[in-house]
Amino acid sequence: MKKVTLWFILGMLLLFASCSKDEDSNPLAPSEEPPTVSVIPRVNVPAHAPATLQQQFALLNQMTTFWYNTFFYLPNLQAVHQGNTWTWTVVNGQLTGTVTATEQDNDTVHWKVVLNGTDGQYVYQNWVAMEGDLSRDGNSGNWTFYELNSTQVSATCQWNKEENGDFTATIQIPGTGEKVELTIHPDGSGEATVYQNNLKFMEFGWNADGSGWWKQYDEQGNLINQGNWA
Repeated sequence: MKKVTLWFILGMLLLFASCSKDEDSNPLAPSEEPPTVSVIPRVNVPAHAPATLQQQFALLNQMTTFWYNTFFYLPNLQAVHQGNTWTWTVVNGQLTGTVTATEQDNDTVHWKVVLNGTDGQYVYQNWVAMEGDLSRDGNSGNWTFYELNSTQVSATCQWNKEENGDFTATIQIPGTGEKVELTIHPDGSGEATVYQNNLKFMEFGWNADGSGWWKQYDEQGNLINQGNWA
């Protein structure tokens, strides 16, 4: 079965999330407001960081950029409210994307994105592209992304907003064995550790002024390279 990366999946979601609203959908009642999705903060890419780290920063920001564009437009779309579920439907050519948000009894909202139709290359039949549970206050949540036209997990992301203002997240890609543990502080500084098959491969940190440091490890966990940038 053909594999797809997390970034490809998110790119496809961007395709239909940025379309104009469906004028035929039922309007919201004045007193009813649908749930919203918290957006993961972006990492400010240090201009003087080594090229390898620039790539790591770029991968992190691909996720946050597609995330933002996927859900930013939902408040501008008409939603259908039935029971404890809100539904947004967007049609782009022969591709239909359906986003649902179901309010749970444990103060969370279960989100799901489903594709039907064709994008000209692939045919989708009730394919769940991604789903996750977010707290109502937006301070924690998790997402699961699936391989193309499959129920196999492509990637997962779990995050929290801490009381001190820190944003922490763990991103895992089972197919590659890669895991990233990320912390972003309110001033824009942060740290990240990259694991490969549960072995620490790299860690790096950046300051609010754009300076930072990095370390690289071998398969035995020994430090083999490190440096700083200004």
